[in-house]
Order: sequence, then C-alpha cells, then structure tokens
Amino acid sequence: MAQVQSQGAEPDHGALSAVIERNIQNQVRLRIRALSRRTFQERMADAMTAFSGSLSFVYLHALWFGVWVLLNSGRFRFRPFDPFPYSLLTLICGSMDGCGKLVDRG
Repeated sequence: MAQVQSQGAEPDHGALSAVIERNIQNQVRLRIRALSRRTFQERMADAMTAFSGSLSFVYLHALWFGVWVLLNSGRFRFRPFDPFPYSLLTLICGSMDGCGKLVDRG
C-alpha cells in the first residue's frame, strides 16, 4: 500500500541526501583538480573560446567590417587596397572559417 504524505510535508531522504551531497563534492573537487592541471595551451584555448563566444567579439567584428568597407569605399584620399567586392576580406574570412573546420575535425 502506498504511503500518502500530507501537503507541504517534506519527505525524509537523509541517506540519499548524504550520497548526493558527497557526489557533488567529489565532482567539484575533480573539476578543480582538472582546472589546476591545465597546460598553457589549454588555458589559452579556453580564453580564446570564451572571448569568441562573447558579444564583445561580435561588436569587434562589426566594427572591423565597417572600417574595412569605409576604407575601401574610395571616399578617402588614398586608393582602396581591397575594392568592392572585397576579395581580400572574403579570403581572410574564408580562411578563418576553414581553420575553424580543421579544429572541429581535430
């Protein structure tokens, strides 16, 4: 026969709570140990990943493309180095995309 609890009463899971708490503490300890043992390359990769996933990265790229287009629009006193259709910019963006695909395969 199933036990019925009154509303608002919390079940007594003392033994289960202790096991869960111990597992959480072990996970935290293992994660701290793993983070402290990272190599320089791993720390740099984590920093680059964190930056490339931020809004600052998006804003920086929007600014970069805007400046590139303005400099190559011919509205300034010097000759554009990459006139429309911006072949050099396309090459740079394509190679960055290709590098990302190579890393994903790795």
